[in-house]
Amino acid sequence: MKMSMKSTLYLIMLLTAGLLLAACAKDEAPVNDVVDLKFSAILAAKEPAAKSVDAEGNTTWEVGEKIAIYYQKTDDSFDMAEARVDAVDGGAALVSAHLSDAKDHSGVKFVYPYTLANSTGDLLAERFLTQHGTMADISDHFDAATGTGTLVIDGSSCSTDGPVHLYNKAFIGKFTPQSGGSPIDGITLLTITAGTRTYTVTPSEGTFGTSGIYVAMLPVSSQKVALTVHTASRHYHYAGVTATFEAGKLYKSLSVPMTESKVINLSEVTGNTTAGYGDILTGTLGGNYKISVADGATVTLQDVNISCLTEGSEYAGLSCLGDATLLLKGTNTIIGGLEDKSAYGIWPGIHVAVDHTLTILGTDSDRLTAHPGTSLSGAGIGGGDELSCGNIVIKGGTIEATGGSGGAGIGTGTSDTQSVTCGNIIITGGHVTASGGSHAAGIGSGENIGYERTNTCGAITITGGNVTATGGYLAAGIGCGVAQNSGRSICGPIRILGGTVVASGGDYGAGIGNGSGFLCMCESITITNTVTSVTARKGNSAKNVLGEGFNGFVCPFIKLGNVQVYNGTAWSPDPMVSGTYGGLSLAITDDTWTLTPSAL
Repeated sequence: MKMSMKSTLYLIMLLTAGLLLAACAKDEAPVNDVVDLKFSAILAAKEPAAKSVDAEGNTTWEVGEKIAIYYQKTDDSFDMAEARVDAVDGGAALVSAHLSDAKDHSGVKFVYPYTLANSTGDLLAERFLTQHGTMADISDHFDAATGTGTLVIDGSSCSTDGPVHLYNKAFIGKFTPQSGGSPIDGITLLTITAGTRTYTVTPSEGTFGTSGIYVAMLPVSSQKVALTVHTASRHYHYAGVTATFEAGKLYKSLSVPMTESKVINLSEVTGNTTAGYGDILTGTLGGNYKISVADGATVTLQDVNISCLTEGSEYAGLSCLGDATLLLKGTNTIIGGLEDKSAYGIWPGIHVAVDHTLTILGTDSDRLTAHPGTSLSGAGIGGGDELSCGNIVIKGGTIEATGGSGGAGIGTGTSDTQSVTCGNIIITGGHVTASGGSHAAGIGSGENIGYERTNTCGAITITGGNVTATGGYLAAGIGCGVAQNSGRSICGPIRILGGTVVASGGDYGAGIGNGSGFLCMCESITITNTVTSVTARKGNSAKNVLGEGFNGFVCPFIKLGNVQVYNGTAWSPDPMVSGTYGGLSLAITDDTWTLTPSAL
């Protein structure tokens, strides 16, 4: 990464293996054959093509591996550098990096591998959620370890005050799903829900056999762990058990007894229907019935068509009654219902209960289309007219979410006589296209037309996938919709930490940030150099590509890479020009900014 520096400090240090204390999982976990993970194997004993983690959980350093270094600068700000393993000797790794204006005797964090570091030098948990089930994949991407040290500066070079020990922060489980006492063959998809996280595991090619599936996961302490398994023709589930899995362990024999799942054909239902854990919804809904997902359930949508477009369909297309995980298979269309013939489309396509979380999973070939029942008020996924919603997490699938007029593609609907909220929106993978209706963001908040009311979306975080977000008239692509009268349209912090993102504002709306209206408020915008690319376009007559729309509140904090370029009062530089900013290369063309990581 090329950057402007007052001075360059050259860091050389030894990273040595940290030996973890041996311990077994607690009794409630269905676990045996526990092996400690250690950075202690001798490099000379490995074959040239070997990976840094083997089937027994032994690890070594390898020349060329990259490590993130998060350090403090002389002005007390913080920066991230990339270190490279130059040599390995006796199990220790010699690494080097360039640090800009580092502060003497300040603390420093290390994260391995580099791609797992977040903007504060900690593990980026979201990156664990999509894996390919092999030890080689874990070795390349998820052999997570962190450590700390203290910098000591000597002239133009610096080092740590002693060897740095890195300790594993994840565990590895070898899962063998079974049916009738025999391992299940031909698995195309495994999902594991552990506490608040759901891991999606698909083979990089072909299917999984019966020899086991390796998954790197963050520690679990007395939390429920549940699984689902899909083959080409059958579906299985394991409702879960309370378990504890400790960091730095390899659990080699997790044999999981699975139950074949129930299939609910919507063309055959004769009343309101709730799908439970492991159930599969399929077919076309033939009546005005409420279709729901039970609290805590993981449900598969397989070629579902829910189109509640007739009078009396007073429901969202799909109602999640609490925490819910949807596994997409095939092509699915979900449309919200009407309250009556003249209704505003109060119901979104998919709704999740307030203070709960909806998680959507699938492969690129699995599709979901979601939008409200009429042209007004509801979101594609999220809230409806004066209907709040919970958190929305998208980890995979090809998803097209379209809001009605006043409703976001993903986020809130319209607020008028009462305030509405949406929880946090997190996208970690998949191909996501979100289009806001007129006056609403593609991803974020919808229109607020009520006096003294608020329309509020929580934090928006994108860490992976391909995301295209388009705002409606007067709204941002990602961020806020319109604030009219004395009402407020509010969006929490926007963090783009990975993936390929294209965000386009409607007329008078920023690409990322605020729509039109003085009380349209985006809390902050952060784009890091771990993205693939971010393209942001402002709409006609909007003031800025990032931050302010037309005649609106100014976003108080905008950070590119590790550089704050806007502080609520002024841009730095002003005006912004094409160049390199904190590890991001910025190209400005007309009303479009394109950001890509710059070379180190």
